Amino acid sequence: MGDDKNGGGPGMMDTKTKNARNGRKTHGLHDVVTDVCCFPAARLLSLRQLPVLPQKSVEFETFTWPGLLKRTRQMLLSGTTLEEGLDWGLEPTGGSTEKRDGKTPGRRNAYTKCFASSLFLRGGNSDLVDASAVGDPCLYPPWVPKPCSVNWSNSKFDGKEMSVTLLSNCQTPCPPIGRMLSRAYQMKSAGAYKHQYAEHGVGDDEFAEAFARVEDVLATYRAL
Repeated sequence: MGDDKNGGGPGMMDTKTKNARNGRKTHGLHDVVTDVCCFPAARLLSLRQLPVLPQKSVEFETFTWPGLLKRTRQMLLSGTTLEEGLDWGLEPTGGSTEKRDGKTPGRRNAYTKCFASSLFLRGGNSDLVDASAVGDPCLYPPWVPKPCSVNWSNSKFDGKEMSVTLLSNCQTPCPPIGRMLSRAYQMKSAGAYKHQYAEHGVGDDEFAEAFARVEDVLATYRAL
């Protein structure tokens, strides 16, 4: 990310919160995590940062706040932490509006759902930015007390005129965790490394408990 003389972390520290009296100072990760971990059973966080480009290319690129926020929103809906492969037809009203090969997309194109998020805007006039694209209530459950906190600082981050960081508590980790769990079940059934685990006191009961915990976490996110 490069050196940030105005605060630590990926554009998250040393910011103020919008709609707070005089702007609440965000002092550290405790404040950030308090905002996004509103549900004790769901604490898997995903980080998205824009723009991402070589430092030598910064001076040749032009960005706008609406453009960056639109891309950030679509990254969240698509469940990706990269800009490549975004589905621009995804909307929080029921899957993708785009058709592929003349066919209506199925369930696999459903948008990624989110418990809560914290948005960090750094750069000129960031305190005046309309962040409703990411703070849209349709993106979050109605029972969440503070679905999206918006934080800002007029200081640059990583030499860029403007930058957006989104820390979200969403379903993005579910697919890789699901694949990992499936592979773990296969290895357990095949007895892989069984004797090595047993030497360290890890038996069937410990495996069952570990699998159950991961299943519970996945169920919590998939129920969104």
